[in-house]
Amino acid sequence: MTNPNEPTTERLTQYWLQRFSLDRSRSMDDRLKEMRHIREEWMRAISYWSVTGRMNPDCPDCFLDGSVSSDASIQVTALDRHRVITRIYDHLFRTAAAWTEECMEMEGIGSAPLSYVCVWFGSGGRKEMTPWSDQDHGVIWEDEHGWLQARVEAYFTVWGETFTSLLTQLGFAPCSGKVLANNRQWQGSITEWKNNTGRWMQERGWENTRYLTMAMDMRAVYGQSELAKRWSHSLKLPPSSLRENVASALTANLLHRKRAHNSFGKLIRERYGEEAGRFDVKYRTYVPIAQLARNTSWIVGNTEQGLSTKERLSWLLEHTIEDGALHAAIHEADQAWEAVLECRLKAEGYQEQLQWQSTGMIDPDRLTPALKDSLKASSHAITKWLKWLERRYLHG
Repeated sequence: MTNPNEPTTERLTQYWLQRFSLDRSRSMDDRLKEMRHIREEWMRAISYWSVTGRMNPDCPDCFLDGSVSSDASIQVTALDRHRVITRIYDHLFRTAAAWTEECMEMEGIGSAPLSYVCVWFGSGGRKEMTPWSDQDHGVIWEDEHGWLQARVEAYFTVWGETFTSLLTQLGFAPCSGKVLANNRQWQGSITEWKNNTGRWMQERGWENTRYLTMAMDMRAVYGQSELAKRWSHSLKLPPSSLRENVASALTANLLHRKRAHNSFGKLIRERYGEEAGRFDVKYRTYVPIAQLARNTSWIVGNTEQGLSTKERLSWLLEHTIEDGALHAAIHEADQAWEAVLECRLKAEGYQEQLQWQSTGMIDPDRLTPALKDSLKASSHAITKWLKWLERRYLHG
């Protein structure tokens, strides 16, 4: 199917990719200052566009600045907006990784002793970042010989710190859960990563299962992508005797969630604190569907990494036709997914200590009746989908 907005969004993407591509002959300090300045411009422009979906095709750097009427602007879907954001942020992360290598050379540490790959996790791995998303990443390197181990670990300790610092200076807040390449838990040789996967599958527990699901969202962003593919092989379906246990664990981890609607069908607002009265679109709708699509895809047989939630939903719709109840729940979630993404972008974000953050909260009174109905429909779909998994893998 032809996307009528593709020429416009492509022109917009190319405009910003060109803006973010700086001359490497300039000093690192100058490039960082300039890149930070351009990102400030990008955030001013993209924030309004992300929330409204409207842009001025003749003014890609201002999107819709009031100089034209809304009739002259282009309405872009939430899925298309996420595609633009993904391409821009992939470029920024690759630039930061290349600059990290440059910094290592300038500091006399030298080039990487072994081939490696930097990978996304979380929404970055799923290609679903918002303008205000933080940084979730890790690093995988080729297996080292024994005498090289100390040198390799020392190199990537500095690499991880430098990479995380550069992204922080560009306004990407470090992941609060410390899923970062400067954390030894999220860096290691390909053998270490494969061993981790095996342990996460075999040793039951909420934390190990959580790490396993994070691995399912991994996507290579810079370096030797072949290393990421080799690690992904360890995520292939295990023997049937272990597969049922993993499926049960994946289902059990989904039970801890915030419900989106009450028994009267009303969206549940936060009751306390600064967010009182607002709706948590991130953890009541977006995250549950993303988790259900990811975990169910793996259980059904799709172990491919780096897929978006929409790609997983589409795959599941093709491969669950024989089970009417499950297929119906997935279909309902898929129908509501565009609205969920729309509301997630409307949640906006804020800046704190020169870094952008996302609240994931929205005032339900700002939503149209259609969006409210879609959120309620997604909530019902989540409940039905989860009940099917419970019956099959926890009470079967």
